[in-house]
Amino acid sequence: MVNLIPPAYQEHRDRRHRARENSRLVSANRAPNNVVPAMMAERPLRILVGVDDEHGFCELLIGLLTADGHTAARAVDGRTALDTAASFLPDVVMLDLGMPRMNGSAVARSLRQRHDAGLILVALSWESEQFDLARAAESAFDHYFARPIEVTSLRAFLAAIGEVLDGG
Repeated sequence: MVNLIPPAYQEHRDRRHRARENSRLVSANRAPNNVVPAMMAERPLRILVGVDDEHGFCELLIGLLTADGHTAARAVDGRTALDTAASFLPDVVMLDLGMPRMNGSAVARSLRQRHDAGLILVALSWESEQFDLARAAESAFDHYFARPIEVTSLRAFLAAIGEVLDGG
């Protein structure tokens, strides 16, 4: 059998399939026996989420963040992320590496130059095998989360950031 599907389309289709599976897992967690309850943050943060291609993932992430007491804003591309960061003044910026109009790494470098070390930059990607913490640091990121993000890991990370910002 000959595969007539172009590799780029196959990759796009596979990514969409993983997103749907992730959405199903989140939906399954809404069942009464598997609820992931909101956990009010001791120190609410201002978080900018820059994710372009997976609107469902972005909305779920922002919903989780706001349910936990954080204030969240969304950017759909790199340029918008820079503009939004300038007006929103976030504590944390979570960026998809594959954003259009300036990829996540370029946005991170630009934000790092503008805000120095006072801003926590987090890379988000499906490509966990291709992007690791060492490359995250080289790209001006402070941390990296592979998608789908484990909720308990994200909450622990944000709680630690809150403690640091509070001087703890």
